[in-house]
Amino acid sequence: MGSNGFILISIIAATFFLVFLVATMGFYLSRSTSLVTLNQDESDNDGPVKITDPINMANSVAIQADLKSIQVGIEIYNSEFGKYPNSLQELRSGGYLNEGLNISSYNYQLCDSSGSKALLYKNSTPYQGIVLDFDGSQSVSGDSPPTCG
Repeated sequence: MGSNGFILISIIAATFFLVFLVATMGFYLSRSTSLVTLNQDESDNDGPVKITDPINMANSVAIQADLKSIQVGIEIYNSEFGKYPNSLQELRSGGYLNEGLNISSYNYQLCDSSGSKALLYKNSTPYQGIVLDFDGSQSVSGDSPPTCG
């Protein structure tokens, strides 16, 4: 009877351990799955964080990185020729842009015939972009496409 009693006590102890483990994991998982956004004040918390918020934040950061990369290419072109390029394809063919950069989803246009001002933005909502000028660059963002005006 001694060995049967030991087996029964071992099964009961293992069961209690598993129940404790599941309860503890359930507690910690419920706390760790509530998403927190970066740089968000508690005062402007409008409710629960959506599961897509981190994805949207990551996409926004990727767009900003692409815009910055294109801007650097445009500025290098500008420093060599004294004007902004006519198109992003002109930048690509001149070797001013990274070959892996997808420029098809970005709109670029010259704002004047002298080539001293240009507009670059992502063609999706919210429209993020840059107004390029000889005096400096300005970031733009909004629900409608930016204009040169």
